[in-house]
Amino acid sequence: NKHGRDGLMCQTKDCANVSSVLEEVESGVLDALRIWLAEYKLTAKQRKLAMENRGNSRETEKEVKLLLNSLATLDKQKNKLYDYVEQELYTKEEFLERSKLLAQRTIEVQAELEATQKRLEANRALEEQQNVIIPKIEQVLDVYTTLTDPKEKNDLLKEVVERVTYFKTTGGRWGKNNMELKVLPKLGK
Repeated sequence: NKHGRDGLMCQTKDCANVSSVLEEVESGVLDALRIWLAEYKLTAKQRKLAMENRGNSRETEKEVKLLLNSLATLDKQKNKLYDYVEQELYTKEEFLERSKLLAQRTIEVQAELEATQKRLEANRALEEQQNVIIPKIEQVLDVYTTLTDPKEKNDLLKEVVERVTYFKTTGGRWGKNNMELKVLPKLGK
């Protein structure tokens, strides 16, 4: 580079993006990650409070076990119904009425169990995500500026960034510019 600073420019023919100094883009990406992380930590606290209000994973696991026990009890009661009919302790009408009530209660418990299991999965996923993504991005932010090898820097960013969108149509190296960076962090496994 004749000016001594690496640049970033679009390699696509007739691209409307204007080039930028690489350091400015890197700085912008890191700033965007810092801002995202700060916002994520705030919303993570809010989600954690919401989870505490809905019940944490351990409490939700207990709910699942209770609901599974309820289903087992309902199944035993259904089996007893057949025994009572066979022993002629229940009339056909009593059997049908009790059977209908047990079937309805079973449907209700199964629906509650399904909803509770979904809530448990969501709680676990959120806990895991928060326990992984925050320290990982913090580590990238701490280490990135200590690296000098472009490949190492790129590999490090790829650990936490899904995609960066760069847009700039005005301004050069010395003029005012309209550079926009959109950073999409990786949030899954």
